[in-house]
Order: sequence, then structure tokens, then C-alpha cells
Amino acid sequence: SWAFAAVANHYAGGFTGRFARAVNISEEFIDRVKNNSRFQVQRVVSGSNIFRIKINGMEAAAFVESLKTNGIIGRADTAKTDTLICQVNESLLNTTAAELENKFIKCLSK
Repeated sequence: SWAFAAVANHYAGGFTGRFARAVNISEEFIDRVKNNSRFQVQRVVSGSNIFRIKINGMEAAAFVESLKTNGIIGRADTAKTDTLICQVNESLLNTTAAELENKFIKCLSK
């Protein structure tokens, strides 16, 4: 429909720059959480904007619920009960890597 095309066209301008900033935030976040023994980052081969985070000592479903209470939408890996599937997108522009890391750490204690 033309309405969907109009919306897509409106947001297409500047997408490359916004996505590059989101990637930078995700890379800083990955660097931060990989130093925490409760998290294990797993890169997805050929997954340019996808990575997994294994949560040591907690079910991913419970962690996702805890994330939700902190304003973060998470997705548990259906094949691994202790792993999240993370996708880099423009929503990262609404936070910093440090804020995201702090929320992830906070969610470990719930």
C-alpha cells in the first residue's frame, strides 16, 4: 500500500548513520557484559546484527520477564533455555551501553 511506502520513505533518510550509531552502542555493550562471568556473548556467524547472550545461572524466560520490567524487550532462544537472541536496531539509540549493562546486571538478581 502507498501508506506503508510513504512511512518507509520518511524513515529511510539517515538510516545508515542511525544504524551505525546503534552498532557502536551494541559493540560497547558487548565489550562491557563479556567481562561479567554471568554472561557469555556468542556471535552469530553471518549475523551482522544478531548475537546471543548466554545467562549463566538463570533461565532466559525469567530473565526476559525481568528485562520487561526494566523497559527492555528481550527474546529467549527457543533452542537453548539459558540464552537470549539479541538484534541490533535503532531502539539502542534511546539508551547507552552503560545503562543497558546496568539493567542487565540488575535483572540477574530477580
